[in-house]
Amino acid sequence: FVDGLVDRATGVPLLVLCSARPELLVRRPGWGGGKANAVTLSLPALSDEDTARLIADHLAQAVLPVEMQQTLLRRADGNPLFAEEYIRMLRDRGLLRREGGSWRLDKTDVDVPETVQGIIAARLDALEQNEKAVLQTASVVGKVFWLGSVAAIAEISAWEAEERLHALERKEFVRRDRRASVAGETEYAVRHVLVRDVAYGQIPRVRRADLHVRAAQWIESLGSDRSEDRAEMLAHHYLAALELIRAAGGDTAPIEEPARQALREAGNRAYALSALESAASLYAKALELWPKNDPAYPRLLLELGNTLAWMRNEGGPELEEAAARFLAAGEIEAAAEAESLLAAVHWTSGTQEAAHVHHERSIELIAGFPETRATVRIRAGAWRALLLANEHPSLEEGKRILALTEELGTTEDILNARINLGLGHAYHGDPQAAVADLELALDQCQQANSHLAARAYLNLASMLGTAGDLPRSAEVHREGLDAARRLGSHLERWLAAECVLDDYVAGAWDAAIEGASSFLEQRGDSAEYMDHAAHHVLAATAAARGDRRGADVHARVMLARAREIGDPQALWGPLGVCAHLACEAGAHDAAQSLVAELVAALSAAESFQIEVFQLDGFVAAAALDLGHELGDHLGKAAFDSPWVEACVQITEGRLEDAGDTLHVHEAHSHAAMVRLLAAERAGRETRGLRDAIGFYESVGATAYLTRAEALLRNVG
Repeated sequence: FVDGLVDRATGVPLLVLCSARPELLVRRPGWGGGKANAVTLSLPALSDEDTARLIADHLAQAVLPVEMQQTLLRRADGNPLFAEEYIRMLRDRGLLRREGGSWRLDKTDVDVPETVQGIIAARLDALEQNEKAVLQTASVVGKVFWLGSVAAIAEISAWEAEERLHALERKEFVRRDRRASVAGETEYAVRHVLVRDVAYGQIPRVRRADLHVRAAQWIESLGSDRSEDRAEMLAHHYLAALELIRAAGGDTAPIEEPARQALREAGNRAYALSALESAASLYAKALELWPKNDPAYPRLLLELGNTLAWMRNEGGPELEEAAARFLAAGEIEAAAEAESLLAAVHWTSGTQEAAHVHHERSIELIAGFPETRATVRIRAGAWRALLLANEHPSLEEGKRILALTEELGTTEDILNARINLGLGHAYHGDPQAAVADLELALDQCQQANSHLAARAYLNLASMLGTAGDLPRSAEVHREGLDAARRLGSHLERWLAAECVLDDYVAGAWDAAIEGASSFLEQRGDSAEYMDHAAHHVLAATAAARGDRRGADVHARVMLARAREIGDPQALWGPLGVCAHLACEAGAHDAAQSLVAELVAALSAAESFQIEVFQLDGFVAAAALDLGHELGDHLGKAAFDSPWVEACVQITEGRLEDAGDTLHVHEAHSHAAMVRLLAAERAGRETRGLRDAIGFYESVGATAYLTRAEALLRNVG
C-alpha cells in the first residue's frame, strides 16, 4: 500500500500491485501512460463496526454522541479517510479536548459535511491565513515539496516558512520526510493527495499561474547539477502556468521561451529513460511553442520523429519536414540522419521501395563526410537494411561499424549496432556467435532499461527459432512482448504476430486463430509488415478445418501483402504456404507456378536461412514431384539446422524421416503435414500417420482428419 494513494473522486484507498505478468492484472486507465507493470485495485469499504472502531482508536474511547456517530458512519460509507478527517476537523476547531488519556467533545451539534473534500475544505478554512497561504503554496509545488521552494515562492524567509510548516505538521496537514531528493533542502509532503487537491483548487487561477511560474524559477535556481532529474518537474510548472494564463486570457509570451526549453529538456530526459510516450508528448508540446524560423526547430522535429518512430512506427511527416529544413539550412549530416530514420519507418511499414530510396539518399548525403556519431549511425542503418534484403554486406564492415559506434555513439547507437552484428553473424553462417551477440545486447538493453530491449528480444527469438529451438524462441517472444508493452515500443505488434505463429506451429491453434484475428482487428486501416503472418495462420487453419473459401481469401491477401513488402523473410514463407494450399485444392498449375517462383528466389540468392515457416513450399514441391528443384539449392543454406535437415529429407522423398525430425523439434503442425503427405504418397498407413491423426484431432483439423482416417483402411 502506498501512503496517500486514493481514488481522487471518492477518497477510497487504492492498493498498488506490481507483476512481471501484467496480463494477469487489470490496468487502471490513465496511470503511468498505461505502460508500467502496475495496476490499482480499490480496497473494500470498511463496515460500520470497523469505522466505529477506527473513530474510537483516534479518540482513545468512543465518545461521539449516538446521533452524530450514526450520521458520520452513514456519510463515511466505509471510507476511513472521511472518518479520520472529520476527527481532525473537530480537533482543529477546538471542539475536542483531552481529558486524561481520552478526548471529550464540548459541542454536540456539529455538522457532518457530505464529502471528504468538504471536510478538508472546512479544515483549511479554520487555518490561520498565513498557514493556509503556505499550504496552498506547497500544493502548487506538488504532494512533495521543499522548505526552500515554499519560502521562495511565498516570498517569506526560511524561518517563517519553517515555523508555519511546523504548525501544519502538528495539525496533520503535512509531514517532514527524513530524506530529501533535493540536496541541501528539507523535504516535506502533504499528508494526503486530497488535501493537496483541495488546497490547490482554492487558489484563484491568476494567482495559481503566478505561483507555478515562481515554482519553475525556483527549480531553475537550483543550478545545473542534476538538472536533468528535475526537467519534467520544471516542464510541468511551465505548462500549468501557460494553460492557466491562456484560460484567463493573459499574455503567455514572457514565459514561452523558458517553457519550450524546459519541455524539450524534459522530452530528452524522458527519452533517455525510454519513457517514449511521455517524451513524444513533451516534444510535441515544445514544438507548439517553438518558432518555425528558429534554427533549433528542425532538430526538435527530428527528436519528435525519432521518438514516434520507435513508439508507433510513425513520425514520417515530422522527419520529412526536418530533412527538408536541414537541407535548406545546409545541415547535410542532420538531413541524412532524418532520411535514415525515414527509411526505418518505411521498412517496418513494409514499404521497402521507399525505405531503399531513403537509405540511398542518406548514404549519398554523407559521402565524403568524416566519421561522426551521426554518420556511423546512418551507415549502421543502411548495413542492417542490406542484411534484411539478403544482400550479404560484409561482416567486417558490421564489426567496424560497431567499433566506431562504441567510440563515437550513444548507448542507444551501440545497442542497435550490436543487435545488427548479431544478425550479421547469422546471415554469414555462425548461429552460435549470433545468439551470443544478441544475448549480450539484450542484457545490455535491460541494464540500460532501453526500449531497444524489444528489438533485442525479437531478433534473439528469431535466431533461436531459425537454429531449431522453437520452445525457447516462443518463450523469448513472450518475454519480448511483455517488455515491448512495458516500454511502449511499436515492436509490440510485431512480437504479438510472432507469438501467433509460435502457437500455430506448436499446435495451439485456437489461441493462434484468436491472436491472428485480434491482430488484424486492432491494426486499423493501415497495413503492417506482419499482416502476412496473421493471414498465414488463418489461411492454414481454415483449410485444415474445411473452410476452403476462407483459406483462399486469407491466402490471396497474404501473398499480395508479402509481394508488396518483397523481403525474402516476408515473401518466401507465404509463397510456400500458397503453393501448398493450391496443391491441396487441386490447382496444380497455380501451385507449380508458385513453386517455380520460390525456386527462382532461392536460385538468385547467394545464401539464405531456412525457417520452419518455409517448409510448406518444400512440402508442396514434394507433392508435385518437384522436390529436387528446391533441393538443388539447399547447399546454399547459411548454416545447418533441423529445418535444413527436414527440407533435405523432404526433397529426397524421405517424408517419414522428415516428419520425425519436425516432431522431435516440436514443429508439430508441420510434422503432421509431412506425415499426412507421406501416407498419401504411399497410399496406406505409414509409421507417423496415427500421430498425425492424434494431432489433427487435438486441433480440430476436420478436413485433414478425414483424409488421414481414410488411409487407415488401406492395407499396403
